[in-house]
Amino acid sequence: MSTFSKSDFIYTSCYCEENVYKLCETLHEKFSIPLSKIYAIFISNEDKQVLFWKQKNQVDHFYPVVWDYHVIALIKGEKGEPNIIFDLDSTLEFPCDFNVYLLSAIYPRRFARIVQEHQAYFRVIPAEMYLSNFASDRSHMLDEQGNWLQPPPDYEPIKTKDCTMNIDHFINMTKNTSSNQYGTVYTLKEFIEIFMNH
Repeated sequence: MSTFSKSDFIYTSCYCEENVYKLCETLHEKFSIPLSKIYAIFISNEDKQVLFWKQKNQVDHFYPVVWDYHVIALIKGEKGEPNIIFDLDSTLEFPCDFNVYLLSAIYPRRFARIVQEHQAYFRVIPAEMYLSNFASDRSHMLDEQGNWLQPPPDYEPIKTKDCTMNIDHFINMTKNTSSNQYGTVYTLKEFIEIFMNH
């Protein structure tokens, strides 16, 4: 895991979906990681209130950050190798062992009750699918007057041949939905069963 550094990747605060898009590209193009091993993971819920600990924006280690959604990346390990998480907004080791990230950032045991009250869902998208289908014109980051809520990345907006904006499809956490464009939604329990290191 020490092969990687945050400085290897493009980062813009509050644009996690684009950060992960660029991270998937870099993992594949610079580090020769097969796209078949990389996943983008959108985390949200119907209330658009998911809790995260160990985040750069966290003011107090006890109180979590509340995101409307968050996006991370995962590399699936070969047999005997751990699954690892890439979260450019995390204060944990980078990248981080899946189990460590899960129990530190998503599901700290001592906060189990509050986590369950804000049940998160996980949309898991294979990287090749994500790179082929994701598009954002960044309009969700404009206020009513057309001003940026946060400064945008300095590269052109990401679009596909047919689409300039579809981020809502990725953030939508309708349970048990699956598609060949937007991946599959899992509960926390299902997500753990699929990716937890044993």
